[in-house]
Amino acid sequence: MATISERLREQREKAKLSQGQVAQYEGVSQGYISKLEIELNAPNVWPLLGQLARRYKTSTDYLLGLTDDPRPVAVEAGVMREAYVTYEVSRPELRGEVQRVVDLFVGLGEEDQAFVLEMIELVNKRNGPRIIGDE
Repeated sequence: MATISERLREQREKAKLSQGQVAQYEGVSQGYISKLEIELNAPNVWPLLGQLARRYKTSTDYLLGLTDDPRPVAVEAGVMREAYVTYEVSRPELRGEVQRVVDLFVGLGEEDQAFVLEMIELVNKRNGPRIIGDE
């Protein structure tokens, strides 16, 4: 698994930005950005923050005060949603109707998702193996 430092560098490069540009945009020195990317300035709270977010079933953005929406980010379903941004996640193994169902499911609120899951479980039980008695 990639470290935070590796991911910071990866995302900066993906955005086609230099360390100097990021430093200027964020109001810090280029040296600080460089040290973050080589783990010399890696605050020891980063791993703990991720663990706490998982434990509390919320997002790190919420804990950091970047959003007021405490709901955790949904990634598994194929789309990652945060407060005001949607990121598409490529799921090549999902095709056609399955992808459509996933997309619709992700668009539902938490209560509706729970309801849909209950309905799917009921249908699976109904369509599951049946014991055929002596007739």
